Amino acid sequence: MSAALELRGVGFNYLSRRGPVSALVGVDLTLAPSEFVCLLGPSGGGKSTLLALAAGLLAPTAGQVFAHGRPVPGPGVERGLVLQKHALFPWRTARGNVEFGPRLKGSSAPERRRCAEELLAAVGLPECADRYPSALSEGQRQRVALARALAGEPEILLMDEPFASLDALTRRQMQELLVAVWTQRRPSVLFVTHDVDEALTLGDRVAVLSACPGRILFTRGVPRPRDAAARLAPETAALRAECLSALGA
Repeated sequence: MSAALELRGVGFNYLSRRGPVSALVGVDLTLAPSEFVCLLGPSGGGKSTLLALAAGLLAPTAGQVFAHGRPVPGPGVERGLVLQKHALFPWRTARGNVEFGPRLKGSSAPERRRCAEELLAAVGLPECADRYPSALSEGQRQRVALARALAGEPEILLMDEPFASLDALTRRQMQELLVAVWTQRRPSVLFVTHDVDEALTLGDRVAVLSACPGRILFTRGVPRPRDAAARLAPETAALRAECLSALGA
């Protein structure tokens, strides 16, 4: 079985006013089908750039990105994207936002409505279907953004610090929701965060990116189950300390 997502020797350079900058160098990273990988790294280390390369929004200047063994030439419906800023269409209701992907795929109106209502229920917002984004809280908007990404039935879900702007309680609720949705639907997930505890809560594996130019310092499996006892286990504490040390914390 081919990897769901694979970055082979990926590098990315860009021009700034001070000259060329290497954002990423020699990145090798693989996600297995249905695997949940959290990408940790310091601010400015290239985490969002790496995610944009995986999404096909940017093209690497070195190496190559593959999705299910095929080169990634650009954005594709098999890769759903959830950003820190929800990017919902303000002129569409919650239902209309979720229906957008199925509409592009040519689904009928009844199919679109069924899909939207099912996903809004899955993210705990069945009563918000007819509300516009301006009438939703930030946490609710992020739930709609997750539902919209899932509406395209992506095999790979790419998430760029989607909970960073939420308060602690809402963030925890969104983490639990994401785990529940992932457990049910089983996409491969690449989740960018700078929060070590979030990575250890969500991921099957953590990959730690260095400061710019970003390169993978190490990847580690995360012990399961994620109950209170496991979070206090010595191996989890050791992994947390290793990640914090690598991030310079």
